[in-house]
This record gives sequence, structure tokens and C-alpha cells, in this order.
Amino acid sequence: MKAILLLLTIFVTAPPGQCLQGDSLVCAKEFSNVLTANYKTFLKRDVTGTFAVKDGDSIQYVLFQENLYGATFFLYDPAGKEIVKTHAKEKVLSGRLKGPVPGNYYYKIRSGRPFPNSFILMLNVRTCLPYTPEPTHDSTNSAVEMDTVTTVKIDSTLYLASTLNLKNKQSIRIEVDSLHGFLQYEIQSTGGPIKYTFSNGAAKTVKNGMGIYHTGTLPFKHSFYTLWLENDDPVAGKHVRVTIVQYERKRKPSLVK
Repeated sequence: MKAILLLLTIFVTAPPGQCLQGDSLVCAKEFSNVLTANYKTFLKRDVTGTFAVKDGDSIQYVLFQENLYGATFFLYDPAGKEIVKTHAKEKVLSGRLKGPVPGNYYYKIRSGRPFPNSFILMLNVRTCLPYTPEPTHDSTNSAVEMDTVTTVKIDSTLYLASTLNLKNKQSIRIEVDSLHGFLQYEIQSTGGPIKYTFSNGAAKTVKNGMGIYHTGTLPFKHSFYTLWLENDDPVAGKHVRVTIVQYERKRKPSLVK
């Protein structure tokens, strides 16, 4: 098992591509994991599942099979069209899809082995977000070239207990590194809705809401934000994934000294 995890780590932590910057799209430098699943099947039975893709995401899949016996990996788009059908001839199968349409995708693993076989499937996405640069006001040079720098501030999953054990609320402090840019946040809970509240340094509420999925932006108007997460369920706890990426506009270094 240690060898398996080491091999998967090599695939996931391989050097990421450069940050892409276009007229209206900025992409994160790295892929982030959205699903890691373990399956065991036999008698050539299929295992299936779904995952969501947002507009601008790129998909990376990594499939490990314990016994080399020719498994097949299928991927279907939201319209039900087969877009990937790959026969695994090695222990590890991997691939990428750039610019897929947003929606719910369906995957299927078909074992070619009549006896039990185990699989580990990892699905990662690289998020791209729309960005409209603000006009720069520089009296010395009106054509200053700028770079968009992305920084992953938070990308983790936490557990909110139920109200019965009094650990149903947590706070996260989010430092802001610059005055030129914005923060993109994504909050997703499993098991039901949760409350979220962003407050600024003066403890004033900036944004709040309730549900299982929230996304939006925060401006660089304060040195830090505090995110409060709360689970109102009296019995059931919930896992909450929080992803916050900072997009900062910086001047390109001059080549002329």
C-alpha cells in the first residue's frame, strides 16, 4: 500500500503547468483533488460514480489497478456522450481534459478480470476564473504591464459537529496580501446545508448565506477577513470543504535597469 500511495503522489505532485492568463480568464497554477475513491469489483462488474465540473475547469484523472488485467476507464459528459474510453495496459492510467463543458460528469470502471480486483481513482480539477482587470492610473507610464499572480490561501476540508456536542461553529482568518486584486471563495458541504459569514477587520458582515454550495469574490479592501461556518443540525455533523484563492495584480519586472 505504501508503494501505491507513493506512486499516486508522484502523479499528483508532478510539476504543474504555468498559470494561464487571457483577456478574461485566470487559471490556478495547480490541480486540486475533488475525489479519491477506492473500489473492489469481481466477475467483470462495473463500478460507477459522478462528479461536478464548473465552467473553465480542466480535469485530470489517475486510475491505479491492483492486478494488471486490462481494466477500461470510461468518462461521459453531462449530455451522456462518451468522451473517454481508455484501456489500462499498465498499473497506472492517467490523462487530462482541457476546457470541458460545465455540469455533472459520469465515470465507469470496467474490470477485465474475472476474479476480484481493486482500484483507486483520483479526480483533480484546475480551476479557471473570469477576471476583468481594473484600469491602472499611472501618471509616469500609462502602459504599465501587469501580471496576475494566484495564491491558494485555503484548500482544506473541516468537520462541523452537531449542535448537541457544542462544536458546530468554527472560524477561519484569511490574510490579504495586497490592495490590488480579489479573493475567490468556494464553500461546499456534504450532508446538508451550513451557514457561512464573512466579516471584515471591523467585525462587520460582508457576505453571508446558507446552503450546500457557495462561491463568489471578496475585494482587497481590508487587511484580513474572518470566515465563520456554522452547522444548525442538532444531530448530524457535516464536512465542509473551503477553497480560497487570491488573485493579485502586480507590475511586471522591468527588463531595463
